[in-house]
Amino acid sequence: MAANYLIPYSVIILSVLVLLVFLTKPKTYLKANRYLAISISIFCLFFLYNFLLRLQVYFYAPHLYRAFVPIYLLVGPFSFFYVRSVLTDRARLQTRDALHFLPCLLIAVEMLPFYLESAAQKTARMTLYFSTPYGDAQPEGLLTTQQHNVVLALSMVVYGVASWRMVQHFVRRHPSATDGPFGRWFQWIKLYCLFMILPLSVSTILIVVSFAVAIPHLHTLNYFLLCIFFAIVLVALFLYPSVLYGLPKVEPAADQASPSDIPTTDVVALPMPPAEAKRAGITEEKIKKIAEEIDHYLLQEQPFLKQGFSLSDLATRLRYSVHLVSAVINQHYQMRFTDLINRHRVRYVIQNCKNKAWQNLTLEAIAAEAGFSTRATFISAFKKDTGQTPSHFFASVFTKDG
Repeated sequence: MAANYLIPYSVIILSVLVLLVFLTKPKTYLKANRYLAISISIFCLFFLYNFLLRLQVYFYAPHLYRAFVPIYLLVGPFSFFYVRSVLTDRARLQTRDALHFLPCLLIAVEMLPFYLESAAQKTARMTLYFSTPYGDAQPEGLLTTQQHNVVLALSMVVYGVASWRMVQHFVRRHPSATDGPFGRWFQWIKLYCLFMILPLSVSTILIVVSFAVAIPHLHTLNYFLLCIFFAIVLVALFLYPSVLYGLPKVEPAADQASPSDIPTTDVVALPMPPAEAKRAGITEEKIKKIAEEIDHYLLQEQPFLKQGFSLSDLATRLRYSVHLVSAVINQHYQMRFTDLINRHRVRYVIQNCKNKAWQNLTLEAIAAEAGFSTRATFISAFKKDTGQTPSHFFASVFTKDG
């Protein structure tokens, strides 16, 4: 008897703990995890609702009975958005994504007559639900309780299959991606997809069979089946803290250079035209001298590995004015200070890409190692300098190493 309450209670507590981690996220938090947090929140609501239902709490609040059915339909779409966002960097929803919310809206409209029922009518429904094996056969609008449960389960299965196919498609294109820094994420997301597919498929079959044959304690069986599988998913999150605190960004890219085509030499300085030197009031010899000092300092001491390293810091270290150092960088390297520093950081990442200590790091952690303050800045600078995203670069490196 204790297990009837211990298992769902444990799942609810685990869900809350995971959500607390998301709410107190560190700087390395990935935006895609917002979708995962929403999905887990809805699952938590589902388990909490059913836990209270088993305690017959809703006799004291009848209007909460079956009130969240349309919301449960959002689990599939947000889980799909989560996987898609990590794989393709599409963190923002587009206009056409509104179609994913259509089933939720349709079910809400279809159940409107049920929502408008009085408290006495809903109390009578609950009494019938608990007193007879056919309580699930009551109509809730156009569909019965059983049929709504089938729609919910099938929706999650469909989205689970779509997410699984998306991951498999990426793995086929980048077979070694699962061996690099992204391996833990692939293990986790496959488990999450299997959770959406396997137990919910079994649940759907059992509900459909119950249309013809009464299955004793069907609701309890389905509920505990989902509880156990979801508990495994939540425990896996704690076993893979990199998933909780920020997943590596994995993005397929086309028409990009291979790692061997990326220059790994130091930043190449471009000669400054004499006319520009004259207009700036700085001799070409002085520009060359200061540029050599900049190169030596950046290459030997690697101050760019410190987040927030500024032009003022560089000028102070070299004992020149900020204006002079800025002018030398603009004229000698033909770029801004920020671009120069980011290029050194990108070179640092490329040189250390095969470092064993880096192979289990997320992109956020690698970005921090190189001195980038955010994942977005890291990806933008890397793509600008090499023509490809860091995730694709790492995947290509592991593919070549075979």
